[in-house]
Amino acid sequence: VAAIVEQKGDVIVYHTVKSGEFLGRIADLYDCNVSEVKKWNNLRSDRINVGQKLKIYVPASKQAQYKKINSLSEAERNKIINQD
Repeated sequence: VAAIVEQKGDVIVYHTVKSGEFLGRIADLYDCNVSEVKKWNNLRSDRINVGQKLKIYVPASKQAQYKKINSLSEAERNKIINQD
């Protein structure tokens, strides 16, 4: 199991959970994995609630790009995930 380490130069952005979202989808949006999101937010289960703010570590060089995710529409979010 690889250790999950926040690298130097990473910054925190906050993701507000919207209806229908789940950890796997949120991890996909931020190019990370579910175990990282759970660790960063001290989550013991995969249960999250609408309106909950999740801490996400992202590279500082991509901070502006990731900060916009909260304000994107569902269709725009789907485009991000489908690009991968």
